[in-house]
Amino acid sequence: MLLEQKQPQIKLEDNKTLNWLILILVGVSCVVSDWMISLFTVSDFIFGIIFLLIVILSKIRLEKKDIIRLISLESFVFLINIINLLLNDSFSLKVFTYNFIKFSFYCIVSLYLYKFFSEKILLKEQLIVLNVISVITIIIGVYITVIIMNDIKLPYNFFWTLTRSDRSSYTLRGTTYLIRTRSIFAEPAHFGYFLNMVLGLNFFSICKKNISKYFNLILIIGIILTFSYASIAVALVLMLLKIALSFRNLKNEIFNKKMGLLLLIVMLVLLIFKDFIYVGIVQRTIEILNGSDNSSINRLISSWEYVNLDWILLGNGLGHTPPIQNIYAYILSDLGLISFLLYIFFTFKILTINFGIGITLLVLNFQKGGYLTPLFYLLILFIVLYSKKKNLNHSLERKIMK
Repeated sequence: MLLEQKQPQIKLEDNKTLNWLILILVGVSCVVSDWMISLFTVSDFIFGIIFLLIVILSKIRLEKKDIIRLISLESFVFLINIINLLLNDSFSLKVFTYNFIKFSFYCIVSLYLYKFFSEKILLKEQLIVLNVISVITIIIGVYITVIIMNDIKLPYNFFWTLTRSDRSSYTLRGTTYLIRTRSIFAEPAHFGYFLNMVLGLNFFSICKKNISKYFNLILIIGIILTFSYASIAVALVLMLLKIALSFRNLKNEIFNKKMGLLLLIVMLVLLIFKDFIYVGIVQRTIEILNGSDNSSINRLISSWEYVNLDWILLGNGLGHTPPIQNIYAYILSDLGLISFLLYIFFTFKILTINFGIGITLLVLNFQKGGYLTPLFYLLILFIVLYSKKKNLNHSLERKIMK
């Protein structure tokens, strides 16, 4: 009986190297989603490697209910697009085919990753990996920024071999001397999106106690250095919510000391970069208020203009909407009202399970568009996994005792 109980634990230890390899690949795929090789991102290729490692070496298998859910989702998307093909003259079969293959592939890999995390109980380890990779990308970003600002003759362009390298991608709008940190991403806003995702998980997930406050501090500094208005706004929402929830659950004065120190350091960073802050934040806010900021208006309002009222029920077709910075408008425009309402319901469900994680999902959906990228599916995966109130260790204990 004792030997039978120890067997699952031995199996987990034997696969430890493989498990860590998968965790690292998942983390890396988050930060190379802007790297392009022909029509595919580097994250697409990493997804393929992850899929093979999980299926062949980890021997994770889908249950019947998992297969039914996967087939149901893909059949639903396929059906509404086939109807579009038959009735909508502007529908492109070529665009749909390419994007449906991507959509199906991302769904399959995400489902296998969900099963992998559910069986291996590695949420704490994955969050640590995400934080370490975040710090590494921030260090790379600061390195690049310092080199460009001071015109130092050190190499950095190799980081951008597979993504943008034009000057407009890292200079603050309207200036040529204020450099924004974008690290290995195509844009500072994309970098800020990733950092905000990790920050939200650190603040509100079931594994938040396993992450040092210093990681959060570094993430916040990294977000500020992007000088991305949307990224800083999202980070501010997350921090204010964290403070509000922490005060509500306050049991001692430890929080006051730690949060006070954190706020002091953040204020110091803001003071050091006050010129950047004025141009990137204060001046931008003034432009938004007087209606002259087109990018913010586009994110909040104009993104809904692609919704075709003639095809509101089924949408224009998978991948038919031009790039916009709003996931909700993207889904309504491409996949129609039914899909839009289902995604709204999903957001609401997450809010009821874990309010902080739900708000993280909500604000990130307005920060960056693109539901046909690996990073979006990883975001959804993390949101589902880390929103749970109870640690999955309870599931492991039950599994071992069987």
